[in-house]
Amino acid sequence: MKKWIAVLLALVLTMSCLAGCGSKKEDGGETKKAEATEAKKDDGGDKKEDSGDPIKFAYSGPLTGDNAEYGLLFKNAFELAIKECNESGGVLGRQIEYVEFDDKNSAEEAGSIAEKIVGDDDIVAVFGHFASGVAMTAAPIYQETGVVLMSASASHVDYSSIGDYIFRNNVTQKVEATNCLQIAIRSGAKKIGVLKLKTDWGESAEKNFMLGWEQIKDKVDAELVATEEFVDGTTDYSSNITKFEEAGCDCVVVLGMYGSLGPFAKQYRQINQDGLLISVGSSYTTELINLAGEAAEGIQFPGGMNADSTDPVVKAYVDAYKEYADGKVPENMSAQTYENVKMVIQAIENVGSADREAIKDELYNMTFEGVTGTIKYDEIGDAVKTQVWYVVKDGKFVESDQKLQIWDDFVAGL
Repeated sequence: MKKWIAVLLALVLTMSCLAGCGSKKEDGGETKKAEATEAKKDDGGDKKEDSGDPIKFAYSGPLTGDNAEYGLLFKNAFELAIKECNESGGVLGRQIEYVEFDDKNSAEEAGSIAEKIVGDDDIVAVFGHFASGVAMTAAPIYQETGVVLMSASASHVDYSSIGDYIFRNNVTQKVEATNCLQIAIRSGAKKIGVLKLKTDWGESAEKNFMLGWEQIKDKVDAELVATEEFVDGTTDYSSNITKFEEAGCDCVVVLGMYGSLGPFAKQYRQINQDGLLISVGSSYTTELINLAGEAAEGIQFPGGMNADSTDPVVKAYVDAYKEYADGKVPENMSAQTYENVKMVIQAIENVGSADREAIKDELYNMTFEGVTGTIKYDEIGDAVKTQVWYVVKDGKFVESDQKLQIWDDFVAGL
């Protein structure tokens, strides 16, 4: 008898483990919802939680330091989305509460903050962190404890593969880097230079740029003639600029943030008025124009939402953001933060539960109509998105007459 009891207990434990194990979708099909989300009301609707307790979110980003402008933009979008939800009655009849943390864009700070967040059983989702390396330090902590992490900016290709609770609503470095290269070639660049930020993010961005270059170098009338790097906080780029000029560069691709691109552009334009400057979507913010002034004119980017768009959905978001943030103009990554909050709210509503696993599962299943377009997560938690080609004209970001192609289509057409 004891033997049979032991066998039955082993079977029960095995089934429990199988039910509790979460993983990325491997077959490209939809991830099953948690058992709790399958319960229905007698009238056929989703079962709603009857708890009146608030649902709790967390935000973590750089609110001080060199990247504080990003963190504050994201924080405003995070708060705005929650405010709109609460004012419309909340979700499942419950209000949303939140806590905010300043991780200073530091991996060490982010790790410590993540430990605090996962120690609070009431927090069901986290929104942040900014830089890929910082996010990737914190992500395993959230993954281990089953807390959804929604990033609007982590572009390192390996970020989302950390686990099935890790999502991003932005394109990867591979997409951004190759789009920068596509802009350079289609703009007629003949001698290309690359200036990269000396961090893990910068190394990864350069790697993906070079992988793209290897695919097209024998098909285009252009050369990659110089690669330079700089450390975060650099103010004097004269040595980099000298190298680019000695190499005869007519185009420089800057793999860095607006805080570096701004002063670089000002110094570069003092030496070269005609060279083409291209950068990634992280630099696509009005703060770049504030920093670079007239030197920003003509800089080109792959990017997302255009704050000057006449699209009614975009305009409604921009107007609401500006009203909430004392006239500050939102940029694409803040819109993605706003969408991240709205997506988690919709997931909770869809499944009738604020259960962490149920939220995670529903994010894979749902399609969301957002500010930046239709969003659907793939099997590893990456949002499937395209980018827009922008150029700075008369102090504003203007959509180019040319449209970015999917990279493989661009290569095939050369």
